[in-house]
Amino acid sequence: MGCDALLVCAQAQDEPFGRTLLHVARELDHPPALFVVACTPHPDPLEDLAVLGAAPILTEPACWGRLATRLREIWSHTRFYDRAARVLVGRVGLKDAISDLRGAMVREALSRSGGSHRAAARLLEVDRRYIARVAEQLREQEAVDRVQVENA
Repeated sequence: MGCDALLVCAQAQDEPFGRTLLHVARELDHPPALFVVACTPHPDPLEDLAVLGAAPILTEPACWGRLATRLREIWSHTRFYDRAARVLVGRVGLKDAISDLRGAMVREALSRSGGSHRAAARLLEVDRRYIARVAEQLREQEAVDRVQVENA
């Protein structure tokens, strides 16, 4: 299981570590949002981390309220998609990403609905027949994947 956000308290001399942490986090399947709290009165050297994908640098001591606000923003679905796009662009084609998201959402909706296509369709605000079609495509893909694993 991963995490949604990573909070790092850093000083200027920690900037190389922050760069490494960002690069590692961006390679994860579900990269966390990275927050850097500058534990120094001069956070300028840490600003480069924001360019690499960290949230804007927060400075102590008044940062905790801003951190809570930023976390709420990140957990909004739009910000989630922005984070996902940063990781996917250049690594996965748009059609594959959409297909993977569609499959994941249908699997999750079916799981939450106890396998009911009708209830899953309500959760996703689509027609029940669409759920049935995607579920069939998922079963077919799983069968192909199983055969490929057996033949490998």
